[in-house]
Amino acid sequence: TSLDRSEEVAEFEDSWLKYLDLGFAKGLWRKLSDQSQTFNPSEDEEKRSLWQLFPTYIMAKDLRQMFSSSGPVCRACRHLTAVVLEKYHQFRAANFADPSKPDEVNNAFFTWQLTHHAEQSAEKGQAFWPELYGDATFRQLKSLVKTSCVEYLQEIYSSTFSSSDFDSLELSIWASVTSPAAESMGLAFHDHPLSLLSGVFYADAGGDTLRDRTPTVFA
Repeated sequence: TSLDRSEEVAEFEDSWLKYLDLGFAKGLWRKLSDQSQTFNPSEDEEKRSLWQLFPTYIMAKDLRQMFSSSGPVCRACRHLTAVVLEKYHQFRAANFADPSKPDEVNNAFFTWQLTHHAEQSAEKGQAFWPELYGDATFRQLKSLVKTSCVEYLQEIYSSTFSSSDFDSLELSIWASVTSPAAESMGLAFHDHPLSLLSGVFYADAGGDTLRDRTPTVFA
């Protein structure tokens, strides 16, 4: 029998409390340049962008200042957030999923989208969601994401990439809306088995406190 939502939340919290009590969290993170055990990168004064979690290196990169519209406030982030939320609320109002269950709405929203760059760039894709797929800021985001992927591969594997290699990288990207509301668990644990690299761009991660931020965590 399946657990109800309150039991799921309690079980999830209990598992992480046990995990933290055992002290594993402090031993999992290792800097790329240092194979000794370190704390979580957010606690490190050097603020390095590359860290090793289990056997995988995780790169954290602030893309906000890389947009052409960069400034004290990330106008590109606000713009992308507004475009996605407008479509999300339209989608939610159309009752493709139970509006009272944010996670189900977000899953249905994902299923509705075109996820491959080639599909989004095609004529049908441009007509499918012109506000996003035809948007110059979204195109710039995809270019920045690919550039970050190349940077990661060069840093970890000392790889050399030509412009043709860059163009040949296939990108899949989609929008996700995960509410910090108590009834939302965020995205369920999953992986992308056919992907060379996976990542998340947080256009709007929520408020300043943990309870006001998105429950979706990438690792």
